[in-house]
Amino acid sequence: MRLERIKQNQIRFSITIEELEEKGLLEEELWKESDIWHNLFEELMETAARQFGVEWEEIVTVEILSLTSVELILLFTIESLENYDFRKDEEGVCPDLMTEECALIVQLSSFEDVISLSHRLHQIDYGISTLYHYQDNFYLSFLLPPVPSVGLEALLKEYGEEGTTTLSILNEYGNKIIEHSACQMVRDYFSLH
Repeated sequence: MRLERIKQNQIRFSITIEELEEKGLLEEELWKESDIWHNLFEELMETAARQFGVEWEEIVTVEILSLTSVELILLFTIESLENYDFRKDEEGVCPDLMTEECALIVQLSSFEDVISLSHRLHQIDYGISTLYHYQDNFYLSFLLPPVPSVGLEALLKEYGEEGTTTLSILNEYGNKIIEHSACQMVRDYFSLH
């Protein structure tokens, strides 16, 4: 595995196919297991933290730059949360990024609905999304930009309904599947049928 710092906020990882096979990541059924890939990403982030002193407290996007018979090249980009202006409470402050006041929660009955919605949101500014699973349902929480795109809430209602479960319950009892960039990651890993 090789790491290369491209910019202050970007690191390129080169991982040989042999290393991926040693980790068991190239078996056919494992391409669909997000936990296994999540663990690999965490390992890469820890390696970058040790080698470059990178702090991963911001939003991280992962792009696959290339996949050849020799290696997989990934680009991790750290995006500052300061670029987002979230919904504020009455005093103009959002005390915590994922609070009840700042989030919109949508309940979806199947993962296929999550995939379809994520693809429909491709060109809409929806802020930051986190995916949860709780009591046989999927939940997407959105930290919306100050001026959400026109029709966003109507589009969300096409695929699900407004969640009655609170963010506190999801964080406490639900399974957090993808944090911060859920819709982007779902689009990257799952295509429409």
